[in-house]
Amino acid sequence: MKNTPEKKYDVFISHSSKDDHLAMEIYEYLTQNDVTCWLDTCSILPGEPYSASIMRGLNASRCFMLLYTKNVIGSGHILNEIDNAYNKKKHILTYVVDKTPMSEELNYYLSRPQQIHSYPNYREKLSVLLSAIKDVHVDGGVNLRKNSSRDCDPRKASKWWWTLLLLPLLALALWLGLKLDDNNLPSNEHATACIDSIPATTDNIMCCDTTQDDMHPTDSISELQSVEPVAPLPVVVTPPKKETAPIIKPTPKKEERKKCFSIGGVSFEMIKIDGGTFLMGATTEQDKDAFVDEGPIHEVTLSDFYVGETEVTQALWYAVLGITIDEQKSKKKADAILHGVGATHPIYYVSYNDCMEFIKVLNRITNEDFRLLTEAEWEYVARGGKQQCAYRYSGSQMIDDIAWYKDNSNDSSQPVAIKQPNRLGIYDLTGNVSEWCMDWYDTYPVEAQQNPQGASKGAYRVYRGGSWHDKEVDSRVTCRIGGKTEYRSSDLGLRLALQP
Repeated sequence: MKNTPEKKYDVFISHSSKDDHLAMEIYEYLTQNDVTCWLDTCSILPGEPYSASIMRGLNASRCFMLLYTKNVIGSGHILNEIDNAYNKKKHILTYVVDKTPMSEELNYYLSRPQQIHSYPNYREKLSVLLSAIKDVHVDGGVNLRKNSSRDCDPRKASKWWWTLLLLPLLALALWLGLKLDDNNLPSNEHATACIDSIPATTDNIMCCDTTQDDMHPTDSISELQSVEPVAPLPVVVTPPKKETAPIIKPTPKKEERKKCFSIGGVSFEMIKIDGGTFLMGATTEQDKDAFVDEGPIHEVTLSDFYVGETEVTQALWYAVLGITIDEQKSKKKADAILHGVGATHPIYYVSYNDCMEFIKVLNRITNEDFRLLTEAEWEYVARGGKQQCAYRYSGSQMIDDIAWYKDNSNDSSQPVAIKQPNRLGIYDLTGNVSEWCMDWYDTYPVEAQQNPQGASKGAYRVYRGGSWHDKEVDSRVTCRIGGKTEYRSSDLGLRLALQP
């Protein structure tokens, strides 16, 4: 079997377990700024002994950062980590969050290495920490900073520029000296003195041209000396013409069509959906398979929003909440069956309430405003957004092209983004797992709506899209169903939305 190369890290984050929330916030900030971090809560491999993982992380890291708070005082494992980092000659950084005095043991190791004092607001100095980590030299002095200004010394680059600047100044000084001093005439026998009579006004420009056509080789020095001296021309300084400053139009910012996030090493993308107006719902006149609750057809106008490119995966669920699919299953009942296990499989056995807790923690980690899709947003995306394709399923009339459903799923969920996406680049809106929406389940209104949020209360929440367990007829883009907020199923998951 081929050996997997050891992963390298820019920084090893050492902290007290009581400061997990601080360490995770710093980890996320550094990760989003292209710094690879080792953090125990995210980097320990399944089944790996804790001490062995610590040593692996230290060996693979370019520098060591201690998150210093009052909680590290008296911590034996913190001292062991610092001692190992010191012995391995790692560059040590200390991010000081409060004013707790250091113990003698810590002061022994941390008195000389770089300390960043961030109290009273540790978030304000995160950019300083980022720069300090990127400035650490490794492998013979290679700077982690891309396109660093140190690659080009402006003092060296400017020497020739000063030389070019001085040459015309020297020439001008020489010319002025010759014109103002009548005793300093040229001694070269081929030189010519070109002196025109100067009128009383200074509107004309004095010209002294020494081109080949105007040279007189027969003129002698004595003839030149017999010329009546001319009074020096008064220096007239003409003020620069006032010019209107050009109007510089700011370059329009390129529209961000995707937002990428990484949580605990798990990446996911949100895709921008342009708002628009569409007709939501279906009737039996339009679709013979439509149920009563799919009508009446009504006009809906939506603003811009972002939607998850895929359903929330088991890996992302674990990265945010630390809960595995097996642990999630046990919330249903002990003898529940797993239908698809893997990092890229969608999470399931999640209730509406579970989704709310997941989103709450995700927003705290990212400082964003994630949420579930409204039912109207879900159907708008499933139909293709502004393009509004008249497809029975999301992205095609042929369900097998875009969905895992009862006839092709092999009685299991499947990894996300295997089938074709719809025209907006969104995967698995039809099939794989159904997706909780924000709205309470209720009948549709008749009148036009703008950014509808559904009923203000109810007994059930809406979920949409059909699943690996559903028949083809139940996977149509207009089909809807409701469940209690604590309801869990082996074919029910979620997809994220995000405010612009």
